[in-house]
Amino acid sequence: SSLDYPRDERNLETISNIAPTNEGFLLFAPPLKSPNKNHVVLCNYLKTSSDELRDYKQQGIRTTISLDDRDASSDEPFEVANRIATLMDESGGGDFIFVSSPDGDDDDTLRLCEELSYLDVPGPIMKSRLMLDCPAETTSEDLVDEVMSLGVNKFVVYKETQVQDCIQEVALEQGKQMVK
Repeated sequence: SSLDYPRDERNLETISNIAPTNEGFLLFAPPLKSPNKNHVVLCNYLKTSSDELRDYKQQGIRTTISLDDRDASSDEPFEVANRIATLMDESGGGDFIFVSSPDGDDDDTLRLCEELSYLDVPGPIMKSRLMLDCPAETTSEDLVDEVMSLGVNKFVVYKETQVQDCIQEVALEQGKQMVK
């Protein structure tokens, strides 16, 4: 949705100001008049220019590059990773990278996570920026296991039961601890 009315922005700013500092809000919106350190704008990697990402960065808004509607049949994972690296290098944006499986294609998603984890871009290492989308009905435990083995430690879940049923189980099998 868009922040069409001043009260929408005021409400979001109020929530952001009272939220814990480690929380972020994903925004599908134009640049805000008074950005807050808790704002994170979700930017589609095919539709967002490096200039737009740079503008967000200059306003103090963190950016998440979204790979949620890529066409797996036309883009090889290394091509997507190269495009992401170029976008990040040119803009300084890309605090997080949101990866989802197109049509539940675990192999393609794993290859993409591998390619992205190899990128050497300024700032935090790529593994710490990656977030794997885990829709309950399509995410396999094997994918979570493989991605977690790569060093990815951020997973977007939709149901609280997923944390225990899948992610926590895989983490314990790998000798890792869950931090909430």
